[in-house]
Parts: sequence; C-alpha cells; structure tokens
Amino acid sequence: MNRLAQVFVISAILASMATGDITLQPKGFVKLPDQKGTMALNLGTANKAAYDDEYNLLYVIGHNADVMNIIDMRDNLAEPTLARTITFDYLNQGYPNDIKLCRHGGGLAREFLAISFESKDLSERGHVHLYQPMRGPLDVLVRLKTVTTVEGFDPKSIAWNSGCSELIVASMGKPHIINGIFEDPKPAIDVLIPTFGLNVDRGTRPFSEAAIKAADIRQVFTSCDTGNHQGQSTHVQDLEATHVVVDQSDKAYVLFQSNNAVGRLDLTDTFSSMEFHNLGKKDWSKLGIDTSYDDGGINLNSQNMMSLYQPGHAVTFTLGNKTFLATADGGEVRSYSYRSGNTYLCNFAESDLGRNWRQDFSAFVNPAIATQLKTNLSSYASLGRMPFSKLRSYQDGYNPLQMGFNYLTTYGGRGWSLFDASDMRRVYDSGDTLERYFLSPEVKDNEKAMFNDYYYTTTASQSQYMDRTSPTFGPKPTAITTGMVNGTQVVVVANGYVGGLYAFSVAVNETTEEPEVDFLGFNRRGSAGLTWAESYMKTDDSVGEPGITDLLWINDEGQSIVVTISSIAGAASFYSVEVTP
Repeated sequence: MNRLAQVFVISAILASMATGDITLQPKGFVKLPDQKGTMALNLGTANKAAYDDEYNLLYVIGHNADVMNIIDMRDNLAEPTLARTITFDYLNQGYPNDIKLCRHGGGLAREFLAISFESKDLSERGHVHLYQPMRGPLDVLVRLKTVTTVEGFDPKSIAWNSGCSELIVASMGKPHIINGIFEDPKPAIDVLIPTFGLNVDRGTRPFSEAAIKAADIRQVFTSCDTGNHQGQSTHVQDLEATHVVVDQSDKAYVLFQSNNAVGRLDLTDTFSSMEFHNLGKKDWSKLGIDTSYDDGGINLNSQNMMSLYQPGHAVTFTLGNKTFLATADGGEVRSYSYRSGNTYLCNFAESDLGRNWRQDFSAFVNPAIATQLKTNLSSYASLGRMPFSKLRSYQDGYNPLQMGFNYLTTYGGRGWSLFDASDMRRVYDSGDTLERYFLSPEVKDNEKAMFNDYYYTTTASQSQYMDRTSPTFGPKPTAITTGMVNGTQVVVVANGYVGGLYAFSVAVNETTEEPEVDFLGFNRRGSAGLTWAESYMKTDDSVGEPGITDLLWINDEGQSIVVTISSIAGAASFYSVEVTP
C-alpha cells in the first residue's frame, strides 16, 4: 500500500477509533528540583534523560537550571523516587544539552555516561564530558576523560555507535553574538573516540555545499532583513542540526529541522561523506486541519496548501529485516532579532501571518482557488493567523519564472513519519490522526478540552488556551520513542505543547514488505480545569506533562516503561505499557 493510500485508510478508520489491546497506564510521577532544591514550574530542571539498565538509574539533565537529577528505579521501575541532585558549574562546565549512556561488554569492555555542554551566550565552543556510570544514586560522579572541546558552539544532540567506541556530536550552528558582532557559524558533526588513558580523539565530518545544493535542501537564512550585518550565509552555514540518532548498523541520521532535511552518515567508513535528503512537503488538500482559533472550536477542513514536515526528534528500529527511521514532525519557524547595546545587528523573519502575506500567486494556481486563498488569508477564522513562508525559493513554493507562488507553504507535519532507512523513502505518514482523534467518540471531555492548547502563564487554567495552537503547529509532536511489547512494535509520539501520548502499532506486511500502522489510542495526564499553578502544588500528577522534550522506552526486568520528560513541569513521568484482554 502506498503512502497516500495508507493515509486514507487511517483517516477512514478514525471514525470508529477502536482502541487496541496495548495501552499506556500512568504510573510514577517525579518532580525535579533546581540547584537550591526549589521545585516550581519553568525552572529548567528537565530536558533530556538517559537510563542505565544495569543499575536501574535514570539521569535527567536540566539545561537552564544547570543540574542533573538522579531518579532511583531499583525498587520499582514504574514507581521510582528522586534520589539526588547533582549541580554543574556554568563557568567550568557550561549548560547541559544532551545526555547518553552506553555500555558494551566483551574483550574491550566500555561504559560511558556522556554529557554535552554549551557555554553561556554561546561565547565559546561547546564541549563534552565523559563520566563513569554511577553504581548507585549516592555514588560520586567520576569524570573519566579530559574535557573534549568540539567544533560547534552548541552541541545539541549526541548519540553513541553500537560498540560505545564513537560518540557522535551534532552542533546546531545557531547564530549568536560574539564581541558585539553577529555570527552565523556552520553546524558541526564531531566523532569523539575515547582512547586508553585520559584522552579522547576527535574527528570532524565536513559538510559539502555542492551535496546540499544537489539534494535541493531548503535554505532559510541568507542575509538579514535589516541591521548593520552585511554578510551573507552560505548553504552550509544555514543548516541547523537539531538531533542525531544512530541505528544498529552504525548509520547516523542527523535532522536539520528548519531546513526540512535529514543527513545520513555511514560511521563504519571514516571517509564517507554525508548524504542529504529533502523531506518534501505535506499536501493538506485531502486531509483535515484546524487552521485558526477564531473558528469556534475543533474544525478540521481540507486546505489548498502545503506544509514542511520539519522533524525535530527521531528513533530507529529494525522490523522484518528492515531498518526504519521514525520522526516526530513538529515544525519550526526561524526569526532573528540580535542587537548589541542600541545597535541592531540582524533582524530576520522567514514568514508572515496570513493576514500580512502580500505575495502574488503564479499562473499555475487556478484563478478561482487563488481568489479563495486570498479571502481565507484575510480571515482570522480561516488562515489569517497562520504563518506562511515568504521565502522566494523553489522549496517554499516560489516560481521565479512567473514571479509568484505556486502554493502556500506553512510549517510542521502535525504527525509522524516512517522512512525505509535503506533509501530514505517515506513509507508512512500519520496524516491528520493527531488532530482528528479529538473528534472521535472515544475522546474524553478532559482531553477534548486540551485540543491544540498550550502553556502560557501559571495563572491560566490548563484548558484556557484551547485551540490557540491551531494556526501554528497544532499538536506539535516534539518527541518519539519505540519498543517491542508482546511481539508488537509500538511507536509513541508526544504532544509537545500540553503533553499527552499517542500510541501506534507497526507491522510489516509479509507480501508487500511495507509497514502497516494502526492507531492504538491517546493518553494525557493533567487536570484541565485547574490552573497550572494550582495543579503543580498538588502532590499527584495533576500538572501533567507540558513541554515534553524527550521520550524514553525502557525494556527491563520483563517490563516495558515509557518515560516522558516535561520541561515546563520539570518532571519525569512513567507509563507502564500493558497488554489488556
């Protein structure tokens, strides 16, 4: 079954929304403190996590709070406890971005806990520390290797190869100010190789301008709209690496979210170069999408427009002798406003809201459709609040020969995608499932009240801004994980705004060798009627999981556990994956 056919089948069965036998059951919920022991909303105590299946410890780093909390899972994987808070020094260590643990036995036994750090204001290049995994929550955190400085300023994501012999470090290359000067650095891919003794060898994989252009990768930023910075950024400088994941055969996949691209790198070949893949666009003309919070509630309609998929998180898995890459297609819009003192250095915005979009359509757009689109763009109840790309590039729908746009382009796939890793072919797209669920008979009232909602202020009720993210990224899936339970491959996708987990099963058709995906259900913690502050003060999980930034699947001691990391609540919550009669 081809991708579009799968989307239509999924959309058709959503009317019944039959929940499968596999369910996520809420279990433990652990709030995490900052360096002073304070627990509150938005302290930045939780961003990424790593699990040690030998000693049953969960490490959770918090970027803004500059801490690592240790959660003890030894007594009960599903009902763990906070054991300890370790503080970092932002001057000597920096602010933690990502954490990964790897253990490999055999003749060359290796075990490392790696944490990447960036400096305050990105004033210095980033670095990585390698530690010995703790045997117990009260053990001393021992650094095994000297500090390794990496090529990039902001090492956002790290991943180990299968043998724990190489750590892949992806630095975003985000613009910043150094000594009062605007700078747009290149992204960087470093390969760190721990050697015997204290040293770590470092290699850097270069980026090819020609390869990027040949793959038709989207370029977002070339020059400032206004400001005194007069330079131009190359296609390489414009790439922003946001996430890296490595499969079992040591192929690394690097997501460039705003560029709507993925790079693939063979780690087994030192001389291999990165392959780039354009992730294409999603057609909403035959799917349902809610595009405005002025439309009276949950209203999914087809629209003559496209969106960039723009995944920000990914996992890999092997099923039916095939390796798959699963991505959470959240979306990203770039804008810059940098200044030094009273001097504006660079202002840039790639999009305009529909009501401000003043571009012409090309002759390829049917005149009747063009007229309707212009009407919709001017209406708050239709497309008026939605961001659309104004970049005059082929990847954003611009036709330079006719000096007009062939179509509207907005941001984010509002779902998840599955790729055959052998050729990077998208073999599944969840279509409009993540939003259409809220129109199903199975949706609960407290879930429906959170449709396309978001956290804005502590004094607002959790459901006060219902429907307000509809014009931007909808449910904005920000994290994805996968695991096997009872012989079934399960993929779990997070709602990145107010929390909630969507579960899907994946099987491979023995005849076509193509994946078949079924929607299993949705689950969200939280109390829709309480304010965020009121719900946080309760001792249970009433605050829910707003701002999910990481998901982990733990298979250990005969149990399957999904862990969510909530950056806004500063919490780790635990679900037991269970098979019900």
